[in-house]
This record gives sequence, C-alpha cells and structure tokens, in this order.
Amino acid sequence: DDKGLVQLAGERPANLIIVPLDEHVLFPGMTLPMVLGSQKSREAIEFAMSQGPLIGLVPRVEPVGEGEPAPPLPEELLDMGVIARVLKILNLPDGNRSAVVECQTRFRIEKFVRKEPFLIAKVDYPPDTYDDTIENKALWRATRMSLQELFKEIPGLPEGFNIAAANLEGPAQLTDFVAAHIDLKREDRLELLKGTRVEERLRMVAEALTRELELARLAGRIREEIREKVEKTQRD
Repeated sequence: DDKGLVQLAGERPANLIIVPLDEHVLFPGMTLPMVLGSQKSREAIEFAMSQGPLIGLVPRVEPVGEGEPAPPLPEELLDMGVIARVLKILNLPDGNRSAVVECQTRFRIEKFVRKEPFLIAKVDYPPDTYDDTIENKALWRATRMSLQELFKEIPGLPEGFNIAAANLEGPAQLTDFVAAHIDLKREDRLELLKGTRVEERLRMVAEALTRELELARLAGRIREEIREKVEKTQRD
C-alpha cells in the first residue's frame, strides 16, 4: 500500500514520492510552474496532493536527448534533490497539466522503497555546514557585493528580483539564489545541489558571478558604443 510508505506528519517526511527532472536542476527558495509531461509524473503528483502535498524533485545525472524520454531508472538519478510543496495544479490549453511548486530544502536519497507505479524513496535531510571564519565572512561579503554590482549592470531587471536578493538571510540562501538565477553549466548546478558545505558553494558562485559581471560590463560597453554610433549617424 503506497499510503503506508508515505509519512504524513511533519514538514520532513521519512519517505518521499520522487518526481524525476529530465533537464532542470532546482534549488531551495524557488517557486515555479513545472509541466507534468509524463503520465508517471502526473500520477505521482496527484497521489502526493492527496497525502501531503510534499514531493521530492530529483534531477537525472545525465540530461536526456531529443524526443520523449523513457522513465529514468533509480540509478540514473542524482542522490540529492529538493523537497517541494505542491501549491496548485493547472490545466494547460494543450491538454498537459502544470504543477506550481515551492522548493524548500535539500534531501538525500537513502534507498528506493517502491519503483511502481512511481518512485518512492526513504530520505534523510543533511544539514548545511559553514565554518564562521574571517575568510569565509570576507568571501560571503565579496559574493554579495558582486551580486549587487551585477544587478546594476543588467537593465530592466524586475524590482522583485532586487528585493528578493536584498532579503537573503545568509550565505546558504545566497548560494541557492545565485544557482537558481545565474547562467551556469548543468554539471555545476548538480555540484551546487549536492554540496552541503556552504563555503564550497560560495566559492563556486563567487566565480560564476565574477564571470557574469565581466560579461555584463562588456555587453554594456558594446551597447554604449552602438548607441554613440547611431546618434552620430543621425546627427550627420
């Protein structure tokens, strides 16, 4: 009986219904719609809605190719994911369904206890660790400043984005925010999701922010050069 495998009480159940992610890598703090493309995903979400409604979102280790992917085997999934609350289910015009999910915290898969009709896993919740040293404080401050500088270089950024960034409570939240919103290689996203040592995640996102800031400044100079050329042409 599936219901006997899913602990109903608490915000961190011992067992979770697992919904595989073919391409995306999600992080705590994200709220977004997620198209339920496969029948198994729809069945898993619908069952979770009747129980909690908490699910585990776990990315594939390797991204899928073109065409509709086959359901992944347990060994094809990362052993880390994010627990998410299903806020609502939406019917789409093309006949598909979409789930709006709120990602909350990391979990680790200990073992799979059910594979059909959908995956159910026994999980634990490894805590983040952070050494509160002067060096790490400096790294946290430098990373936060780089993020603020990047915002200044990006025109038309939604105000809500700046507000969310300004209210990040600590280095762990900062790393998840950057991982969720900055352009990163998929393998880097997987490493950031797997990592529970916050200072290691900070170093990764600090490097990513430095690269993005350099690109944004270069793009800004190019835009300014083009604007000056257009204005000169118009005057002539």
